[in-house]
Amino acid sequence: RLLVGNGLTPPARHLVWLAPFSPKEKKGLWTKSVHQQLTKSDTVEKLFNQYFKQGKNFDLLARLQYLDLKTYLGDFGLTKTNHASNLSSLEIRTPFLTPKLAEFLFSLPSSYKLKGLTTKYLLKQSVKDLLPKEIINRPKKGFGAPIAEWINKDLKTSVDQKLNKNRLKKQGIFNPQTIQKILQEHRNRKKNNRMKIWSLFMFQLWYDNFS
Repeated sequence: RLLVGNGLTPPARHLVWLAPFSPKEKKGLWTKSVHQQLTKSDTVEKLFNQYFKQGKNFDLLARLQYLDLKTYLGDFGLTKTNHASNLSSLEIRTPFLTPKLAEFLFSLPSSYKLKGLTTKYLLKQSVKDLLPKEIINRPKKGFGAPIAEWINKDLKTSVDQKLNKNRLKKQGIFNPQTIQKILQEHRNRKKNNRMKIWSLFMFQLWYDNFS
């Protein structure tokens, strides 16, 4: 993904890093008629450019953080965490996202947040006398879901039904051969295509509800 984003603008490069499909992969994803319509106006890239421009008074790292705050964090990270925690009768709190603290952190130079390869530098420095070193220096633990296993096991039947070749052909949006290849690569453990398949699966669920 780093190589794919080489030569692109910062917001376009950031989008390539976050998106499950690269621009090249998208060309083979859609049917020809749908691809021609979509390439006329890439609304996601426009949205990323819009938020990147809004952060023009920040340095590059802060502008990308602002972009994440306006897109990825609210539309994906917090939403997913909230739904998952509610299903387990848990209430998640996000103290680092209180408006005053967020505004203060955006006013600081990025060198306070990233120092060399050390991330969360300011946070680690502020609690170094309060927490053990093994806690401060341990690797980041994300809030990931076992999507790869769901696709191959628990949700296998549902995924196969929604991404069935005949269904896709009748729908006329996606290239059935491309989708089947993505599925087989994942099932045969040649590639971990979990986010590609999950995105396609979620689209089909949305399509069934709102088309």
